[in-house]
Amino acid sequence: MRTIQHFSLQMPDDFPFFENEEVLVRIRNAALYHYRCLPDLKEMFIECSEHLMPNTFVSLLPGFEDGDGEKALDIGLRYYSGCTVKAPNIDRALYVWEAITDEDHEWASVDVTQSLLARAYYSCLAFAYFELHDRAQRGEAVPRDTTLRAANHPLPTAKRDDKLANDLLYPSAVSANAAVAFGLELTSPAVLHTRSGF
Repeated sequence: MRTIQHFSLQMPDDFPFFENEEVLVRIRNAALYHYRCLPDLKEMFIECSEHLMPNTFVSLLPGFEDGDGEKALDIGLRYYSGCTVKAPNIDRALYVWEAITDEDHEWASVDVTQSLLARAYYSCLAFAYFELHDRAQRGEAVPRDTTLRAANHPLPTAKRDDKLANDLLYPSAVSANAAVAFGLELTSPAVLHTRSGF
């Protein structure tokens, strides 16, 4: 997946910027918006900051513990990007997103809508597994979260692994197909990119 590494935007002087916010905006852009209706990049940063300011990471946890899937979506995005948390934790992000669809998950979300299933689980996971595929091809390690007893995600190591890279395309494609099957009202760039990768 091609990404923009460097860019500059003229932002208001009082604009708050959070560490790793550019990664959060990138995944939100790839997974949560319709590919034909992407907001202006500057608007995305402003919208993201305006959401982060009143919604601290700690403030999301009680809702997640009560089964709020929207909170799970937000928490997963933050773990994935490393924005407003100590460090990126892709393993934990996958685990949190799985709470949205897995009724047997220890933190299973309740009253999950098809829209939430498509946005949070399938579109975000399509994006995440495709990026893990890229990392496996490059030999870029993704740390395992040893505190997650129930999770066993296939994660790249520091050694290039073409077999694992191929294996990671499968959950990415399954997730992308499920996003479409659940009637994703937005066909996200992540879904299109994954589906075109074969």
